[in-house]
Amino acid sequence: MADETKLEQTPEEKLTMGQKLAGLSGILLTLWQLVKFMGIGGAGGVIQGILQYVFPVFFDRLTTPLPNWLDFLYQEETLFDTATTAGAADAAKYIVDGTVTWGYMLPFFLANIAANIFCYIMNKKYTFKSSAPRWHFVLYFVIMVLTIVFVTWLQGILYPYIIRAPWEWIHPLARLILLIPCGIIQTIVFFIAQKLLLPPDPELVEEGKAKADARAAAKE
Repeated sequence: MADETKLEQTPEEKLTMGQKLAGLSGILLTLWQLVKFMGIGGAGGVIQGILQYVFPVFFDRLTTPLPNWLDFLYQEETLFDTATTAGAADAAKYIVDGTVTWGYMLPFFLANIAANIFCYIMNKKYTFKSSAPRWHFVLYFVIMVLTIVFVTWLQGILYPYIIRAPWEWIHPLARLILLIPCGIIQTIVFFIAQKLLLPPDPELVEEGKAKADARAAAKE
């Protein structure tokens, strides 16, 4: 009797979560892409944070000052708190002839580039399921570099405030804390850019749906 009164599930109700996500479109698809984009971005942030602490081991020896056309990136007079022993040591290491060295700038810049190339590759394959041509990456790379130059400048503005904070424990975390505001800016710019430059490939989309169907069948 219970079987007779049991309501039949509609095809939509029988779909697994994977199948429902694979069939999204419009604004729901964009929101789901944003969720995956931010998840991959989190992994990229971990990579960037690690590299920002590893790269100085190799680049601190570069004591050549930045060229004049990059002077806008940093305010040398406020970049380090020379009233402290650590700040004075950093200023002596990273400022030569009144200008920041490549050894200070490159760890921030290259860590950001490396992390975002990783994110682009992962998003192309898993978030947007795209087979966009290589020249799309070239255009994206230009957008990425310009954005990173901007956030590098922003890091130079914010770094002095962090290392001058009254809490000693926060000073070693300055490079990591800087990822938060810069990450927000990059998330907005890079998501829009990738959404436009990585159009979905119908074959890859169908392949994703087929995999979702196969997983659903295996569970039945």
